[in-house]
Amino acid sequence: MKRTFAPWRTPAIGVISSHWPRITTLACVLACSFCGERHDENKLYRDAVQAFRDAKFPQALSLAREMRRKCQPATECDWSARLLEARVRLSNKETAAAAAVLSESPPRAPAFRSLVARREWLQGDLQAASHPEIAEAQYSAARQLASSSGAQDLLSEIDLSRAKLLFLWRHDTEGAKTIFHGVAEEAARRGDAYYQAFALNGLGMLNLSDWRFDEAIPWFRQTVEAAKKADAKILVLAATTNLMICYYRLGSFDDASKLYLQTMHLLGETGPHRMRLLAQMGNTLLYQGKVREAIEYYRQAVSFAKSGTDAARYYRNIAAADTLIQDWDAAEQSLNQAQSNSNDDDSRPWMEHTRAAIAAGRADYDSASELYQKAIADGKKNPEVLWESHAALAEIYARTKRFREADDEFAMATKVIDDNASSIATADYSLTFFSSQIRFYHAYIRSLIARNESQRALDVADSTRARLLLQRLGLKRKPQLSAKLDYQAIARRFKSTLLFYLVTSEQSYLWVITPQAVHPPIPLAPAGQIRQLVDQYRTFIERNIGDPLATQSDAGRRLYNLLVAPAAPFIAPDSQVILLPDDALNWLNFETLPVYGDSPGERPHYWIEDVRTEIAPSLRVLGMDEPPAAQRPDSVLIIGDPVSPNREFPALEYAAKEIEAIQSHFAVSQSSKFSGRDALPAAYHTAQPERFSLVHFSAHAVANKESPLDSAIILSSDGRDFKLYARSVITVPLKADLVTISACRSAGARSYQGEGLVGFVWAFLQAGAHHVIAGLWDVTDSSTPGIMDALYSEIAAGNSPADSLRAAKLQMIRSKQGYRKPYYWGPFQIYSR
Repeated sequence: MKRTFAPWRTPAIGVISSHWPRITTLACVLACSFCGERHDENKLYRDAVQAFRDAKFPQALSLAREMRRKCQPATECDWSARLLEARVRLSNKETAAAAAVLSESPPRAPAFRSLVARREWLQGDLQAASHPEIAEAQYSAARQLASSSGAQDLLSEIDLSRAKLLFLWRHDTEGAKTIFHGVAEEAARRGDAYYQAFALNGLGMLNLSDWRFDEAIPWFRQTVEAAKKADAKILVLAATTNLMICYYRLGSFDDASKLYLQTMHLLGETGPHRMRLLAQMGNTLLYQGKVREAIEYYRQAVSFAKSGTDAARYYRNIAAADTLIQDWDAAEQSLNQAQSNSNDDDSRPWMEHTRAAIAAGRADYDSASELYQKAIADGKKNPEVLWESHAALAEIYARTKRFREADDEFAMATKVIDDNASSIATADYSLTFFSSQIRFYHAYIRSLIARNESQRALDVADSTRARLLLQRLGLKRKPQLSAKLDYQAIARRFKSTLLFYLVTSEQSYLWVITPQAVHPPIPLAPAGQIRQLVDQYRTFIERNIGDPLATQSDAGRRLYNLLVAPAAPFIAPDSQVILLPDDALNWLNFETLPVYGDSPGERPHYWIEDVRTEIAPSLRVLGMDEPPAAQRPDSVLIIGDPVSPNREFPALEYAAKEIEAIQSHFAVSQSSKFSGRDALPAAYHTAQPERFSLVHFSAHAVANKESPLDSAIILSSDGRDFKLYARSVITVPLKADLVTISACRSAGARSYQGEGLVGFVWAFLQAGAHHVIAGLWDVTDSSTPGIMDALYSEIAAGNSPADSLRAAKLQMIRSKQGYRKPYYWGPFQIYSR
């Protein structure tokens, strides 16, 4: 099939499949007013309720029907079994069968009052979707009856249905929130974890439905805990499904995938919940670009769908995924199946969006433009519809050379993304969310470069960098973050050449910025090739402890030729270079790259011998402050050589020697040391680190890839904890010119597209440090004292941190010891702002 147009983005995947549990309410054991019946009937009822809670609907239905056969007709026992059957059928979306059961009413005698109330409530649930005004009246009547009969459990059930109706029908978030809080508090007072879990899930749903995913997560986590206490498997499944939605929407795909694997074993053969989990796993995979895998999960979900609404949602998702693999006919067929099942106000924008993608794929740009505009008009309440459709429309305009309109649409798409990103209060999820959406900015950058607007492309590229770091620094210094940058002025101010890298899946770029000019971007290899070369070279350096000057490294040579050689004509010998890496390049120490030369007699050497390098998070961060003048430090805080807290972190044999070497370069009055049992996590806070111009840690460190801000420096135990966390470091303001973390893998735990490397470097820069030295890979305890001794000797003499670290490394390179290999000196890098 000839390729004419393919959406570059993850497709819109339909309305949020948020999970208000269909079983929104069922008593732990319904008020059993038939206690005079035989014991067998009581046991059948309890077993049926438990099967219902475990999401085993066929079993629950079978037990309810068996109980009804054993009860005398028209008794309280009989009616309790009937209403339980109706509830199971409602939850399993068998509305016609449920309506048939509810068509009759229990006797109006006082003994049946709670059962009459229960039937009124269930009838309300039956009418809620199609006739909400009738449902509201039935809930009101049910509540009056339940109050007069003193059925507290039933009151909770009715209130939970009322809250859901208030939100979905009247859009009364505050009213629903008040009811959910009331039910949760009353249930907690009575020690009823079951109703507490339902109410907590409702509070999470209010946030999820309003796209406040990070705020919803704590409610769903509490729901899971309460539901487990109540042994309510169906509620555990509902809350975990909702958690999956929050995680993948925030770009936290690992969390979503783990939750799926943890939860599937609870399901057995339960259809509806298996269906929803399969669909959310499909969404998670689709957001990661694993399209064919996602389609398989959606097809499995369709096989469980019993309602037209569910089937329509999953067919829409399949159609959207088909557009990514350019199977336009399959996409159209799936979309037609979706439309035959449902075409409501919520689904219509997604239908229009996907039909637009199909039209664009077939080069029918006029129809595609019209459909995207309809999707934007119809989807104003759904941020994802808006940013997806604006971005797709922008690409059509760019392809048809309507550049001004393309710019307007790209601006609208990124504004919607920015508005949603700024509403996320949690740093961890701000990082993952923006990283998952950066492809939109990459498309805009490629469009600008294609029309030779390289300066604007650089503006957009840098606007995606270190956004959260810049925001936090901006709160402290109030810079004009929106002001247009003079990149040449930044290069002049730092007396440096700036190398700005952008790594994307289709094409990567390098901007070279000198005090004299901003040069047009140099095309580089796509992300996949760059990542492969970085992995190969890191294996050669780190695992094989290779020496690229003795044994030529093909990956090292190719990386130099790809990343550095194009910029070499603009870099004077022994000058300063500030690197702004991206993607996998955050894990590469450029200084270690071998320069083999073209002449046969030319001596191979490392790039560090040609230049002085620093790493910066973004051009805007560099532009915030004047570079600090080099001066002799007047104070140093040293924390290290802790007592081993456990076998996992043995004592560091050379840490004391390292600390002693550092102290030897400063007067006793200038240094403050916390070592041995005094090297506690609390010592960093109590030492008032803002008083020191140098801060040094000598200890183990652990990098937490899943949650980088939970990376930790391992110190002595205070009886409770022995970890100084990155997220704790952020809260302590610093004025230090340099923070050094002499520990393994202390630079960062994870690289986020846009934000860069996040971990201790990020945390200390955010706290206020001007420079941070940290390790990219494992450092050796025996070689580190030597490099730190040389580093601080240079710093004490008044040299800059970057020049001092380079001098220390060159000293090791030029030695005749084994420490000349990059494995020993290469992990330490200097990060600046």
